[in-house]
Amino acid sequence: MKVAVVTFLVLSIFPAAEVGMEKEPRIGLALSAGAARGLAHVGVLKALKENGIQVDYIAGTSMGAVIGALYAAGYSPARIEDIVHSIHWQEIFRGRPERPLVPGWGRSDSRESRFYMSAGFD
Repeated sequence: MKVAVVTFLVLSIFPAAEVGMEKEPRIGLALSAGAARGLAHVGVLKALKENGIQVDYIAGTSMGAVIGALYAAGYSPARIEDIVHSIHWQEIFRGRPERPLVPGWGRSDSRESRFYMSAGFD
């Protein structure tokens, strides 16, 4: 019974394509992970656009997902490149947020933590 229900749902969501109806192939693009590789995806998107190749489906992992999401949201490859170049990558990858972004109780040099107690002994 479960198999029949799942099969029905799959077939109703993804109807069978009529043979010979599509004139152009559909292009899917999978973007992989990794910061440097993700930045290289911007160049791939630019090259595809310059050659008139339209991407119909896009998927990605990690940085590839970020680039793919921007592209899927309608950003042009040139605009994505501007965004990528405007980011301060050293700040992002240094592993510590800027001091104003850390709550007072989370700052390692803050003596005004809510868990700090002085006993008054020297």
